[in-house]
Amino acid sequence: VLATRTRARWLLVERSDRRCRFLEWAVRELDLGVRVEVVNADARELARSDCRGQVALVTARAFGPPAVTAEIGAALLAVGGTLVVSEPPPRDGVDPVERWPSAGIGRLGLVDAGRWHSGMFGYQALSCASATPDRFPRRGPAMASDPVF
Repeated sequence: VLATRTRARWLLVERSDRRCRFLEWAVRELDLGVRVEVVNADARELARSDCRGQVALVTARAFGPPAVTAEIGAALLAVGGTLVVSEPPPRDGVDPVERWPSAGIGRLGLVDAGRWHSGMFGYQALSCASATPDRFPRRGPAMASDPVF
């Protein structure tokens, strides 16, 4: 939707071949090829490429646990950039702040930029206050066995 409303360039990253083919079809059908590129890649690998620290906005939906999403998303962001994560529906007794602890996201150079709801959908925004340390993102097993928060 935003690609039709802005002049920004968009990079859609998907590691599933089937989903990539769908995204490529949608980009062609909507005639967005000038501004939208589909990349069949693992986001963690992309965060270790020339894209590292170059992105103004990263969005994530059903990507993974908060710590993994933040670790990979932060590495893609330029200082001043924003990570927006689609959140699951609220559960009784689970404070959304606990999902994104300031000390944990701070290790990645991120700060809480707010959360909001639109109907039943929730979102968390994190802003990149400083460059993400080079050691992030780590390999998948390390992120799973020793989450940053």
